[in-house]
Amino acid sequence: MFRILSLDGGGIKGAFTASVLSCFLDQPLDKIDVLSIGTPFAPFSIAKNRNAGIIKWNVGMIDLMFEAQAQTATAQANLLLKKSVLRIDVSTLPGQFSLDDATADKIGELINLGWGEAVKKANLDVMKARFLSEKAQPFVSLHAVT
Repeated sequence: MFRILSLDGGGIKGAFTASVLSCFLDQPLDKIDVLSIGTPFAPFSIAKNRNAGIIKWNVGMIDLMFEAQAQTATAQANLLLKKSVLRIDVSTLPGQFSLDDATADKIGELINLGWGEAVKKANLDVMKARFLSEKAQPFVSLHAVT
């Protein structure tokens, strides 16, 4: 069994999982299990742009493209692996976090959100059963490093 941990976020969330999977396509897909841990996201709503001008719509389209890319990458991984991807991330309020705000307070909030999501019974039980039920095998590279 190949257990893969994928950590991603920001503008490429979900894409890392798809990239990692490409390294395992020569393996039996029923032997791959992925734990994909993302970063907080704000739900996207087009309704807020109903009466907006073209500039506001452009900003909204960028958000839409990032979110669509993330959902597509996760859906592709689930399709390939027949639902063997456990995706953990957390929804936040729009504008609560930004890449430009790395203050100690914001980082503390992110840490608390992460811990809160990690210890939720629904997530913890699945993680324990699928990824922490046995001692890890020694690392063996599948590909030669050149």
